[in-house]
Amino acid sequence: MQKVDYIVTFMGDYPCGGRHPLTVKTNSFDVSGAICAATESIVDERIEATNLVLISVVPDSYPPATDNANSDGLLKPCPFCGNPNVSLVETLPEDGGENMYLVNCGCCNASQLPDSKQRAIHDWNQRDMEGSSGK
Repeated sequence: MQKVDYIVTFMGDYPCGGRHPLTVKTNSFDVSGAICAATESIVDERIEATNLVLISVVPDSYPPATDNANSDGLLKPCPFCGNPNVSLVETLPEDGGENMYLVNCGCCNASQLPDSKQRAIHDWNQRDMEGSSGK
């Protein structure tokens, strides 16, 4: 698994009386690592927000198509460009609930809608190569 640039968003109360989002950009292997890194980075006396609530953790950018992407061979090559080095990317959407996953091609940037880990892998692997007969 490769590191991903994540945007972690919290909602917090500010001294002005307003409730505003606080976003932190991190680089991590997964959502829990991104949350930890973001939480550590906002432990600063200059951050005046209190009562922070986690809102979302979404990819800011996707991993490049490198040889260590998909090293376990769990995912089929990209159906659009044939790149075998696609990435499974974890995300925590704003609507809450459980962590979701999507597959992304770091070569042509093809991706799919987030779903459960098993479903994301299944859906990606069921797609035919563009222009193939599907056999």
